[in-house]
Amino acid sequence: QLLAYQPRPQEVYGVIDKMNNNSVYNEDWRLTTYYWRNWKFYQILADAKCWEKKYKEAYFNALVALEDIKTKDDEADATSEGFFNDFNFIKEKYEESVKKSTK
Repeated sequence: QLLAYQPRPQEVYGVIDKMNNNSVYNEDWRLTTYYWRNWKFYQILADAKCWEKKYKEAYFNALVALEDIKTKDDEADATSEGFFNDFNFIKEKYEESVKKSTK
């Protein structure tokens, strides 16, 4: 929820840092983030990297997120939160950047 109100990508890293350090892990945080899942963390990080045009890093983080989607509930949540659309977009941007760099 915090990220919905953040300009990207710089402020995203501040939120991610808080999450990494568990400084925002409290009852309210868990309730407002759908009981935090690891794949969502990497989706957010991939999104921030994509905004910075760091497509290789974005794609790597998107792949980690994809690997963390383990259950039907995770898959349903990821679908409803647009993960798979984000993943396809990031993959496309990464592949375009690789083609440009090999020309």
